[in-house]
Order: sequence, then structure tokens, then C-alpha cells
Amino acid sequence: SLGNLGFGFIEVGTFTPLPQKGNEYPRIKRLKSMDSLINRLGFNNPGIDIGLENLKENIKKRGRVYERDLSSEYLNKLHLGYLDFIKNTPPAKVKIIDISQRDFVENRHDYLWILSQIQD
Repeated sequence: SLGNLGFGFIEVGTFTPLPQKGNEYPRIKRLKSMDSLINRLGFNNPGIDIGLENLKENIKKRGRVYERDLSSEYLNKLHLGYLDFIKNTPPAKVKIIDISQRDFVENRHDYLWILSQIQD
């Protein structure tokens, strides 16, 4: 396990408040002509309640000795602390780019355009 290698934090993925399926297949498209991929995976997950229960079970099975007895209350405090951090951290500089009229698969110009927008 990565924990045994000394990692103090391991990302487990994304949980949303309610379960969601993610996007329809195919979720990843390869653009060979542009040496790139389009990722449309979405956030498929069982929702936060089931996700946390699954996480606790995995910790009990695979965690280090001191992790195996973590209480639900402790994990909930971690969750609430992280949520508080997200809510109270000033927003990062975000660039919003309207791509609704762009076709990155069929139009190389649109693909190059978005790359130029990201670099600015």
C-alpha cells in the first residue's frame, strides 16, 4: 500500500452529495492526429454516504494498525474540516472560457484556439 511507503495523503477520488453515473461511453477519445486525448469521464461515484462507508471498510482491511480503528466521528471531523477549508478559502484565479460552439474533435482550429486561450 502507498501508506506503507510513507505517503501521508492519498487521493481517493471524487464523491458528490448524491450518486451519479458519470458520462456516457465512450468517455475518452483519442485524437491521433493531434497526439492528445479528450477526457469526459465525469464523476461517477456512489455518493458521499456510501463512498465514506466504502472508504472506512477499505481502511479497516488495508490500513495501517492505527488506521484500522478510526471512528466514523473522526472521519466526519476530517470531512467537516476540509469542507470548512474549501468554503472559507478565497477563490483562486479562474479563467472561464466558453467552448459551447467549439468542436475539438473535428476542427483542429478549435483545438489550437483552446490551447492558446489556456496559455494566456
